[in-house]
Amino acid sequence: MISIDIKESTFKRLEGFAIGFDSPDAAINRLLDKVENKANKKPVLKFFPNDEEYFLKSLVRDRGAEVVLYYSDGSRKITHWNAKKITEKSNLRGNLWSGFLRGWEGKGIVSAEFSIYPREHDDYTLIDLQRDGYLVRQLGLTFREARCLDGFYEIVRHVHSTTYCTVKYSIQFFDGYDLEILREIEGLDSNSQICIPIYEPGLYNVDCPEDVCHKTKVIN
Repeated sequence: MISIDIKESTFKRLEGFAIGFDSPDAAINRLLDKVENKANKKPVLKFFPNDEEYFLKSLVRDRGAEVVLYYSDGSRKITHWNAKKITEKSNLRGNLWSGFLRGWEGKGIVSAEFSIYPREHDDYTLIDLQRDGYLVRQLGLTFREARCLDGFYEIVRHVHSTTYCTVKYSIQFFDGYDLEILREIEGLDSNSQICIPIYEPGLYNVDCPEDVCHKTKVIN
């Protein structure tokens, strides 16, 4: 600790900036943050769908949602909201501030997104859902990001020419994809392709059913 001498009049001015039982050190740091334009602000919350009342109803229906937490160091964390105890009378934001966002200052959380998982319908088939899910699990993307990449990639199943057993899978991205999304993918090569190993060569990969692949390639 370092001790400094200040005038009594200065100390009284500092008291005016204290909040609650703030120490002089805390009050000084808050003023410095404002000067440096680094004032602590509550994280920005985004909901998909953005109508919070409809979001809550959908959350109660599905009992879960996708959560993305963004941190001050530029990283992010994708996780699942197990919402089995949530009801339509629940305080949506209150649950978040006391749950995922508890201690946000210390954790460095700057924003958060909450998305209802996609559901199968006329314009979104089971295969679409399975393909998006595969990208989410294998590449660390969100479902919304996977949907944005639709039409800009193909999942390829590589099989051995003799045994016809699956050796590996690969995902090839085409021109026109969203560069911001692909920056989130680790292991992408210079040809915009990534290889996905299977758990055990020759065994059926439950993570990627055969009909989810766009095509099959025979290799030696």
